[in-house]
Amino acid sequence: MSRARTRRRELERELKKLGDAKLKLQAFEPGFSTAKPITVDSTSQIEPHVRGMHCPACDVAYQVVEHVARNRQRVVRARCTQCGRTPEIHFVLFVRS
Repeated sequence: MSRARTRRRELERELKKLGDAKLKLQAFEPGFSTAKPITVDSTSQIEPHVRGMHCPACDVAYQVVEHVARNRQRVVRARCTQCGRTPEIHFVLFVRS
């Protein structure tokens, strides 16, 4: 009985490490830093874009918590409905000249 429980705990720890590694990689993707925002044509595209993104740790779609304008960028605070992580996703509007 204890062997099955031990193996299950080992597996849970491995999955947590994998999720943490995926989150670290996510920081290099567009939108997850102020230096590399996602470019959109209109603010109406932002929230659907976020809802189409998935949490890298548990592969569940994000839910929009807050959408604010900050320093010429739009920042969306999202939340994973499964693990509860709350990343900030950065957007910038494409300005046609």
